[in-house]
Amino acid sequence: MRPGWLLKLVMLAAAVSVAGACGDTADGTGATGGSGAAGGSDNTGGVGAGGGASGTGGASGTGGASGTGGASGTGGASGTGGASGTGGASGTGGASGTGGASGAGGSSGMGGRSETGGAGGDAGDGGAGGAGGCFFEGGPILIDVVDVDCNTYKVITIGEQRWFKTNLKTTRYRDKTPIKTGLTDAAWANTDEGAYAIYDDDPQNDTLYGKLYNWHAVKNPAGLCPEGWHVPTPAEITALRLFLGFEANDGGKMKSTSGWDGPNTGATNSSGFDAKPGGQRFFTNGVFTDEGTRAAFWTSRASANGGFVTFAFHFSFFNMTDEFFDGPRSQESGFSVRCIEDTD
Repeated sequence: MRPGWLLKLVMLAAAVSVAGACGDTADGTGATGGSGAAGGSDNTGGVGAGGGASGTGGASGTGGASGTGGASGTGGASGTGGASGTGGASGTGGASGTGGASGAGGSSGMGGRSETGGAGGDAGDGGAGGAGGCFFEGGPILIDVVDVDCNTYKVITIGEQRWFKTNLKTTRYRDKTPIKTGLTDAAWANTDEGAYAIYDDDPQNDTLYGKLYNWHAVKNPAGLCPEGWHVPTPAEITALRLFLGFEANDGGKMKSTSGWDGPNTGATNSSGFDAKPGGQRFFTNGVFTDEGTRAAFWTSRASANGGFVTFAFHFSFFNMTDEFFDGPRSQESGFSVRCIEDTD
């Protein structure tokens, strides 16, 4: 067993931080909200349970049915879009009007106001999901960015740049085209198509380190990072280093202080980049190597042909030194990807 396995388990537990499930909707309908609590005499009924979150552009839920003789409940407020319309006044137990269209999924409506102690109105249904939207079970979560697979990413600001705090995990390009995977060692070393792998095909490594991508996936015009984000250019790496001081120990400022094989020389993570040692998939034979000792990341720029291989620029860090390494590597290499925010 590789040294540091116990620490790896601790890292894995810390990495699983988002409660509930996530998935794609295909014009699906959000979950139905619960009924409002019964109102007392001349009292407002309780608020119904939250409707399921819809995809962007989903219609808001229908307003709840009013109590006896009371005014109807207000339609559920949408998430991102405008608030839904207020239900129409009821007669005796009449249903309220339908809410207006929401943006992202609306929460449930309030129960209807009861004049004579009637039951509060039913909560509105969750908004209908827009095509391809993400939904999260278990309530709202605090996130910065979501990719097309509904993976979530925190963001760190370093100087004037905003970076993902963790490595990319998507299995699809921005246009939702699947990225090739499941390649044998020999196929990995010889493909000229975009592809990804998980280190040792172990799902725990996907949680800890994200995916390893060849550079053919990076250069795909469909886009690898989410909308508004991109794989960094060498010029952006230079700007990052200038902010760090362009010093010999800049690598230590980028490395996480845990999760590496010893000695993890000079690691301070003072930048907040939190580079983890996710290793690589080697370009000549497709073998996984360097987990625990190396963190390697692609840039978006190709470099000159190096004989029998074609190169692209990358940057990397090692456990035995605090230096910041960058330069050309074979495009068939499997490296991690960190996305940086667009600035124009």
